[in-house]
Amino acid sequence: SAANTAYASSGITGLANEIVTLSDVTVLASDLNLLDRNTTGAINPSSVMTIVGSLYEVDLAYSSSGILGLKDEAVTLSDENVSADDLRTLDSLTSGVIDGSSITKITGTAAVANTLYSSSGISGLANEFVNLTETTLTVSDLITLDNNTSGEINASTITTLTAGTATEARQAFDSDGITNLDFDAMSYIASHSDLITAFGINTSAAEIHYFSLGISEGRSFNSFDALKYVASNADLITAFGSNNENEAIAHYVSTGFSEGRPKEGFDGWSYLASYADLMNAYEDNTTSAMSHYVDNGFSEGRSADNFDEYSYLASNTDLIALYRDNLTGATKHFVQNGYKAGRETDSFDEMSYIASNEDLITAFGLDADAATAHFVNNGFGEGRSTDTFDEYGYLASNDDLIQAFGLNESLAVNHFISYGMAEGRRTNTFNAVQYLNNYADLSSVFGTNHSDAIKHYIQHGHAEGRTDSILT
Repeated sequence: SAANTAYASSGITGLANEIVTLSDVTVLASDLNLLDRNTTGAINPSSVMTIVGSLYEVDLAYSSSGILGLKDEAVTLSDENVSADDLRTLDSLTSGVIDGSSITKITGTAAVANTLYSSSGISGLANEFVNLTETTLTVSDLITLDNNTSGEINASTITTLTAGTATEARQAFDSDGITNLDFDAMSYIASHSDLITAFGINTSAAEIHYFSLGISEGRSFNSFDALKYVASNADLITAFGSNNENEAIAHYVSTGFSEGRPKEGFDGWSYLASYADLMNAYEDNTTSAMSHYVDNGFSEGRSADNFDEYSYLASNTDLIALYRDNLTGATKHFVQNGYKAGRETDSFDEMSYIASNEDLITAFGLDADAATAHFVNNGFGEGRSTDTFDEYGYLASNDDLIQAFGLNESLAVNHFISYGMAEGRRTNTFNAVQYLNNYADLSSVFGTNHSDAIKHYIQHGHAEGRTDSILT
């Protein structure tokens, strides 16, 4: 901190690239990183035996190329909530002991969390809340984790348990230390079409099947999304709402499956992307979005999907290479990043793109969706022009179109696509230079502005009998 005080002093000039040798035995990670920012010279921390601070700050210090020789320091963390992956990374960076006694919550996979509890390089872990992030894990990993911490394990993301005996699986389901892990035989049936055919609504037979065969086969015990099933079927929204998932699951097993009903037709990402107020309210929480649609959005007449991924990509060409083959990814990008960044969602002019490429007129006509998809999938990579068609030039070159459309650009470009090209119409033969040379009153107003001259002809000059031909 003394070195940082020197760098911060208004009374000391010229410091910028010095080599700094520390004398501290214990140092704050934040101070160490500040010093690293203050000098481009190397920092020698060989005196340091203990580093104190947040996991982020400590990791930052160990990853810096400007701080030399960190490898065996004790670390005292100040965090309450940590990522299992980040803590494992820190454990690999120092051979010293990491004191994790401040930690109350660990988020990550069971396998990584177990490595933390078994590491001789981490102390103070015993009763943390563990928030699991995977959907599939082995029964043994889950039981081991349950033994490692007396804190609660949130297993709400888990849908599949593998490589365990029936006894071990029941132990996991019955554990008081593992929450949001429940075996429901009807959900198990609904998750597998062959079990619907085999058992129907016979939950007793389904439970026997899961514990005797399903686990060893790697079957999911609950991959059926009841809320999404309801949201995908308008009549079920009315019948069940969002608070009758058990009834919805039973409906799918007893009736919906044989009727061929969609079970995953609703996309929470698309629904969020369609409405700014929902992104403001729920950010990227698709479950909350589905609940909103079922409880409110459907009755409000909201569309489940008004978001056009192709238009979003065509309007933001830097995203095309990233998401051209991943439209779901494009929708997620808008919800998570694009909306807050103020990105355009529909600034691509499909009709101008078609009119600018005669082969596309033949291929697509006025099909705006097909044209937008073509630009994203092919046209952008081919370097095609998106707007070289001059609507005003087209109107000014065809007197009958002036009378029909005036200055209406949309009608002009649509006419060229639908009729003008096939009729061999002139697209830009109006001589704006000659038009201005012909009339001193216009040249005094417009100067050499050809665009304004063309608009004047369309709006006034044609009706006044003015011409772009040489006056004799």
